[in-house]
Amino acid sequence: MAHRQNGGMPERPAVARFGPFEADLVTGELRRNGLPVALQRQPFRLLGALLDRPGELVTHESLRRTLWADGTFVAFERGLTSAMRKVREALGDRADRPAYIETLPGRGYRFIAPVVFGSHRVAPPMPAVGTPRRLGWIAALLLLGVALGGRTSSPAVANSQLEAALSLSSYACRLKSEGRFDEALTVIRQAHALAPGSARITAEVGFFLHAARQYEAELPMLRLAIAQDSRSVDAWLHLGLGYARRAEFGEAIAALERARALAPGDPRVERWLAWARTSTGVTSLTPSRRNLNTRSQGARISLS
Repeated sequence: MAHRQNGGMPERPAVARFGPFEADLVTGELRRNGLPVALQRQPFRLLGALLDRPGELVTHESLRRTLWADGTFVAFERGLTSAMRKVREALGDRADRPAYIETLPGRGYRFIAPVVFGSHRVAPPMPAVGTPRRLGWIAALLLLGVALGGRTSSPAVANSQLEAALSLSSYACRLKSEGRFDEALTVIRQAHALAPGSARITAEVGFFLHAARQYEAELPMLRLAIAQDSRSVDAWLHLGLGYARRAEFGEAIAALERARALAPGDPRVERWLAWARTSTGVTSLTPSRRNLNTRSQGARISLS
């Protein structure tokens, strides 16, 4: 397995930690701030091979011998590219601005972030979604934020709390995808309590307020996100969608154009801006459902 060192050295401890992530090299699990991150078996094996040699060049040929069986050479390059893309998506990494994995064109990859190996997870496995233990864990996380310094100006504390808030945001999105809008709103508000100054989290509160049908509070929260950071793409995007949900397309287009100016080529912004520009007078709220009444207060819009 990838946690064995080179040259016949004893095995490293099972858990590799880097940034907010921990990878269990025995069970094949990846977590961020204690929350599971979905990553398929082959991409995880690729990540494990790089973690086994942090700071070193891991060549394409070495990866082929380690991860791809004999006779798969023809599909190797395509498979490697696909696996690396999934690893980067799971880590939120970028090939052009790597924080974790550096590409050496034509040669291989190098894991460039500091790695600490240990024998135990930082946090235990998460209980099932929606159980009282889940809510208790979230409350404990909030208390931990206070114990670490609360809303202080310490960069380390602020970063820690923001990372935790983003993890809660991911969980809230999962609840929303399951139609559990009130629970999702509760979780995203807890995220906001951890990072009240984050325009992204504030904007997501507004988005989840709509999902929970608390329409009167939606736009004020979205405007607050803009006030917190006028260069937040997420804030302008959510504000634009907030106006679109009310069929106020002039305001929606203006907000989405601000988002586009800040993030040219963002597929979410391009999608909804193109739709909004063609939707004045059109009864629709999502590009795929043209028969919905945009003026219906109960209509919802999806960012997927």
